[in-house]
Amino acid sequence: MSDSVLSQVDAEQATIIDYNHQVISKKIIDIANGIDNYFYKYDENSISLENKSYIILEHVSVFEKYGHRDNKFRLRGKLDLPNTKRHLKLFFDSNNDENEELNEKILASRENNRNEDSSIGVESKEQKLKNWQRKFRLGLRVNANIDAYAKLSFRRKDDLSDIWHTESRQEFRYSHQDAWGSNSTIDFIRPISEFSTLRFSTNVYYRGENDFFEMAQTASLLKNLSHNRSIEYKLGVLGSSGLSPETTDYFMGLHYRTYFYRPWLIISLHPEFLFSRENNFALDPRFTLKLQMVFSDKTK
Repeated sequence: MSDSVLSQVDAEQATIIDYNHQVISKKIIDIANGIDNYFYKYDENSISLENKSYIILEHVSVFEKYGHRDNKFRLRGKLDLPNTKRHLKLFFDSNNDENEELNEKILASRENNRNEDSSIGVESKEQKLKNWQRKFRLGLRVNANIDAYAKLSFRRKDDLSDIWHTESRQEFRYSHQDAWGSNSTIDFIRPISEFSTLRFSTNVYYRGENDFFEMAQTASLLKNLSHNRSIEYKLGVLGSSGLSPETTDYFMGLHYRTYFYRPWLIISLHPEFLFSRENNFALDPRFTLKLQMVFSDKTK
């Protein structure tokens, strides 16, 4: 899928939508290249590096019982500067998730609960540090106030056996408004077949502003149904430290993802069943519909 949209479909099949999508995608790449050129002066010996800039327009609808519905739009993206010294990327997000709670990260139906903070900033390309890959991000969160923050991320992969391996991620973040926090994640992964993967995940969030821990334990089975369709079954439990450690939620659900019309238009369906302490662990069915339009030189 490395070619442009109009090269992916026959000329007779291409519509005005395809044409406009390609025009906008090319404009994004041109803007990124213009910024890149400002910091790096090309000459006849320069090597042109691929620009992986993109912008994603996203709409999320959450349907709850009793007919309640919540809608939210989100615009996010990165402008790639591949020729800068540290291969920097400029990022922006209309619905910043840097300080989201763990349950908002794990549960699709709570994604719209995030604070409506916008963020802009710069991040470095991943660099190798022994067995770890590290990345640094520096940005501003914009709401009623402007808050600077920094985040340092590490990740690594390890083989436990011929069939099991782990993926570990560690993040440290700091902001003037929320003090510091961390996110620790480890996944135990086993391929079941050529198209199916079993994953057990443990997440621990720490929020320094109120000395508060959140924990999650999940199990999931991912099946690739075709090159453009997948389904993931998931169940798990969430907890927090609070005044004393306690279980806050049990959940089960699935995530179905497929292309819609073209590879740059993606639809995701998330039916979930929640059992929350705040509702005395009564059944709370929810359904989340997410539509994403990706503008890029390549389909993401």
